[in-house]
Amino acid sequence: MKLIEKVNADFKKILEQSNAGAQMKQLTSQMKEKEMDMQGKLFPTFLKPYFVETSDRYYIARLTALMSLGLEKIGQAYLKEGKFKDIIELKGRLADLVRVNPGYPRCQMVNRYDLFFNLVTKDLKFIEFNCGDPSGMGWNDDMLDIFCALPVVRQLARKYEFTIDRLLDNHHRVLRRKYIQYCIGKNIIPEAKPNIALVCKRDSTIVGDFKAIVRYYRSLGYNALLADPRDFRYANKKLMLKDTHIPLLYRDAMEDFIKDEYWPDCQPIINAYRDGNVCFVNPIRAATGDFKAILEIMTEPKYEKFFSPEERLAHKKHLPWTRLLRERKTTYRGRKVDLVSLVSKHRERFVLKPNSGYGGFGIVLGWKADQKAWDETIQKALAKKPSYAVQEKVDIPVEEFPVVEAGKLKGFATKYVNINFWVHDGEFAGAFDRAAQGELVNVHQGGGLVPVFFVNAKD
Repeated sequence: MKLIEKVNADFKKILEQSNAGAQMKQLTSQMKEKEMDMQGKLFPTFLKPYFVETSDRYYIARLTALMSLGLEKIGQAYLKEGKFKDIIELKGRLADLVRVNPGYPRCQMVNRYDLFFNLVTKDLKFIEFNCGDPSGMGWNDDMLDIFCALPVVRQLARKYEFTIDRLLDNHHRVLRRKYIQYCIGKNIIPEAKPNIALVCKRDSTIVGDFKAIVRYYRSLGYNALLADPRDFRYANKKLMLKDTHIPLLYRDAMEDFIKDEYWPDCQPIINAYRDGNVCFVNPIRAATGDFKAILEIMTEPKYEKFFSPEERLAHKKHLPWTRLLRERKTTYRGRKVDLVSLVSKHRERFVLKPNSGYGGFGIVLGWKADQKAWDETIQKALAKKPSYAVQEKVDIPVEEFPVVEAGKLKGFATKYVNINFWVHDGEFAGAFDRAAQGELVNVHQGGGLVPVFFVNAKD
């Protein structure tokens, strides 16, 4: 029996012999205490971590670094040479703001990559990159604390060695590094612990995640403040939150700044960023990596010259064929094809995704759709209402999770799983896992979030 099969079998046995209902109550009550909810509804989860072999972690780290290098090259080519504008569909205020130099190197700073990883075959496919404003770090670290305290996990730890990645520890190192680089560029002395604003819209669905980040930085001795992007004022070249000078901030979604209803009240923070008078992370230019069709640049042979041999090999092996859906000829499985005709005739092979979408909204799975709905989505894509990426179907792994109802363990149910790798400043930082009943695996679509434990057998 392979290691992960043994771990899951041992977990199941321990849970069946323990009080699963009490542990589920412990889990959910602690989640409530930590405000792990989305608009008043408790964040969905399951009474089991997602186990990955520790030996896989090293390969994962190398692959994520290679993907990050590719995304960085694409972003720099867009900014410096105006390339890939057909795929990187930045417009209006966002297109203007990505040109602002944040005062430190790199476009991509805090990213989350979504992928399917078969733990048995080791087949690993990145399906999209979330670069501009990924969320969930604070919740992940809170969940790690909660899960590590569960009796079933503590008993399992007697037999296995667990490695867990606290995302905020890595986040702190990167935020500190970017702040020092920013200060060097401005020829000012970095403060040991500058005031930090964690900026998230007051009524955001993930404000609880940002509250967890605030608690973390306060535990390190920072004056960390939760703020709405409309709360600031800009005076004498200083960004102020009430009477507190803010030299460093970490933001949530860019939409919370640039939408018409927010834009006028966000001018203080926008002007401070334009003037280079605040160290602003994520940089707005991270949005250059936030498009589903960006995988076309990494899977289309004509773009191979932009990447190193090692990057090209990783792209070929670990990225599904992806194209921006337009009336045109392209390559598919080594031959020239008419793209629209191919996609229309073979919907069972493909998925359609809004190019600038998020949260699983607007995604159409060809093997689940009828032909009429599929062709209607194709026509929307051709009219750019909105633009769509088409991606070849990837087999979705499954995992068993406990079903606890009315305080009793009712058994285990099979869920589709989607693992998420976090990449901070080009380096692997950790992971969490999402699981759902259906093949569209996303928390916004009813999926649950569980922490990832890298596991090895004790000697």
